[in-house]
Amino acid sequence: MKILKSTIKNPLITICIPTYNQQNYIKETLESILSQRSMGLQIIVADDGSEDITPDILKSYKKAYPLNIDLILHSSNLGLSFNVSSILPFIRGEYVCWFAGDDIFLPNKLKKQLKFMKNNPNFSMCYHDVLVQDCAKNISYKYMDSLDIKPLSGDITSQLIMERCFIPGISTMVRQSYAKDLKNNPHVGICEDWLFFIELSMRGPVKYMDEVLALYRRHETNITKKNINYLNEEKMYNFIEKKYPVKYKNELIRGKINNYSSYIFKYIFYGRIKESIFLMKKLLQVLLVSPSLTLFFLKKIILLFKSYARFVVTSKSLTR
Repeated sequence: MKILKSTIKNPLITICIPTYNQQNYIKETLESILSQRSMGLQIIVADDGSEDITPDILKSYKKAYPLNIDLILHSSNLGLSFNVSSILPFIRGEYVCWFAGDDIFLPNKLKKQLKFMKNNPNFSMCYHDVLVQDCAKNISYKYMDSLDIKPLSGDITSQLIMERCFIPGISTMVRQSYAKDLKNNPHVGICEDWLFFIELSMRGPVKYMDEVLALYRRHETNITKKNINYLNEEKMYNFIEKKYPVKYKNELIRGKINNYSSYIFKYIFYGRIKESIFLMKKLLQVLLVSPSLTLFFLKKIILLFKSYARFVVTSKSLTR
């Protein structure tokens, strides 16, 4: 691992960017951040052994912006969790944003979020809507429009457990004093950010800002049918169940119902019928243990059906 440190003193905001093979996007990503013209900006980029020219691009930006950019270059691919963990010791900002090497900051994102966090010192985090650009389907839509729940503010811990992760990772600004002892947990796999949001929300209220302030790209390198797997969320629920066995018992049961119901729809959509039938059996087992939640399940199914129908109709209209 090679580390090239910035020289900035007492940064106000730290932007954390794990990257891997993002030569086609990383320039635009960095330019969108640098154009925010935020005072006291630290940008930490950790490259996970990219096999393309991403490291060379990063070195050129490090040379151009030595004051602001910390660069971590791994000699081999360690995986997302370890790459993210390598960033943590170098965070020095009072406020922290996490970003991907292929996404875009829209104008005034940092300015607007920073203003809220400064004016509301008891809040642990704020987040906003993002524009999703599906490169494969050539469509764009607001992330919150694709969900079957409305975005939430305040004490949202229970909702984050029940409804699964409805916060786009690239939309957040976190108060570092609330989060500095929350470490990455590889035991929950790709749901690490969800666990982070849950445990951070336990420490202070969360604010949803009803604006689109970032662009999230979806393409073949970050979404594939094989990655659609209910086990990712189930692993998370099992972890929370062990760590908070009593406090969130009801939320965990509802969360599992939501998880299985949602993935049944996804598996059917992608023609994975055997897997959908298997999940139907798991869902039935949960409902037999908690028959009082049958009405909750039926309401959830109706909401999911409406959400998927709306998304399919919107997708078709956008591709015409």
